[in-house]
Amino acid sequence: MLLFYTDGLLDVKIDGTTRPSARDLIDICRTVTPPRPDPDGVLTSLLEYFRQTGKGGFGDDVTALIVKVA
Repeated sequence: MLLFYTDGLLDVKIDGTTRPSARDLIDICRTVTPPRPDPDGVLTSLLEYFRQTGKGGFGDDVTALIVKVA
């Protein structure tokens, strides 16, 4: 799967203090990926993770797309 995203996804502050790096985003995706991953499930889990841990919400607009390469 490939994740495409705008910079707004990394503008959220985890626990209100730290912005994730691209490497952090990879680790977060691995953590939140459901047992039977599909693009919708991964994206939903990823955005839910940021909603729960990102104090103050997103500071910028966010666009994200996950595609599964067959």
